[in-house]
This record gives sequence, structure tokens and C-alpha cells, in this order.
Amino acid sequence: MIPVEPPDEPEGFEERTRRRGRAWLEKNDPLHRGRPPDYWRWCAEPLREAFRERCGWAAMYIADGNVEHFVSWDECKHEHPELAYEWSNYRYILPRLNSRKQGARHLLDPFEVGPGWFRVELPSCLMVCTDEIPPEHRARAQRTLECLGPVGDEDRKLRRLRERWLHRYRCDQLSLAGLMEFAPLVGRAVVELHQADPAQLEPELRAYRAQLFAERSSVP
Repeated sequence: MIPVEPPDEPEGFEERTRRRGRAWLEKNDPLHRGRPPDYWRWCAEPLREAFRERCGWAAMYIADGNVEHFVSWDECKHEHPELAYEWSNYRYILPRLNSRKQGARHLLDPFEVGPGWFRVELPSCLMVCTDEIPPEHRARAQRTLECLGPVGDEDRKLRRLRERWLHRYRCDQLSLAGLMEFAPLVGRAVVELHQADPAQLEPELRAYRAQLFAERSSVP
């Protein structure tokens, strides 16, 4: 996860989503109905732009994302059903992670995340928590990783996706600036490895560092 700035409400949201949604809520008992009408579906595009085409939890570019209710319908319908139609409750998420989040509570919000709270380790491409996370957020941060599985071992597809972005960089198909844009935590890991004192690295990581930059410099 990386910091995400809460975006401004898009033009037309009041008419297309909030007003229609609240009208439905006034006519229906949320506790005895299925999921409400998805008047939020069109918000995927403004969310995609606001999140810079990156999943709020995986912190990587995704070709297509879902509108995620941070406070889920099952949770908010009991006391605050109007949150189903509030822009401030929407996030942009990889569909697979959205499915895992169903029913999960007390997870970390991308809008809460501060700089450096998470990092990707090389060469494993595992996502881990760092000591930069304030004590009051650490339990939720770890729970979020365990619940959604973006750590790496729990979701090999996400790990492979990080590896693919790194591979594009290693083969000179992607600049460092591009890597930082599409997979920021992977890009940051590369920068930190490049800046590290080789003498301070474990032998395995020192060898990996040498190989990584030798491969990139040898690309025709």
C-alpha cells in the first residue's frame, strides 16, 4: 500500500448516485433487501483516474478495477445505509482483492497510509510492514496484509505481477520513472538497493544487486 490522496467528488455524483441511491433507500428496508442498485458503477472511471490506475491495496497498475465500498454494504446497512451512495466511501481495487475483502472489517484504508509504511523486499518481491507505521495502526496494517493477501506468498499472482514489472525494468523495457509509476513499491525497492552500501548487504543480496544492474547495463 502507498499513500492515496482522497479525491474530490466528481461532477454529476449528486444527481447520478447520491440522490438516486437515497431515493431507493427511502422506499426500501435495507435490512430485508439484497444488495442495493449499483448507481455507483460509473464511478469506476473517476476512481481509476484518482488512484492513477493503481489498486489502493496492491499499489500497482491494474488494467481494470472495481468500485470498492470501504465500509461494506453488509456493515453499513445496519446504521448508515447512505454510505452505499457516498463518494467518500469508494476506493479503487483489484477485483480479486475486492472479493476477499467482503465481510472483512477493521482493515487499513489507503487514505490513511503514510509514506514508507510498506515496502517490497528484494529479491522475494514480498510486501511487508515497516517500522514507519505508527503503533496505533500496526495491528490493522498486518491484518490487512494477511486478510487480502498482497504480501506475496499468500497470493502468488500478485507476487508474479511485481516480478513482471521488475523484469521489464531489468530488460530495459521500462525506465525507473516508469517502474515508480506502475509499481511504486517495487521501484522504491530498486532505488534503495542501488543506494545501499554493498559492504552492508548480505552476500545473497549483494550478488542479486550486482546481477540486477549488470543485466540492465548490458541491454543493447
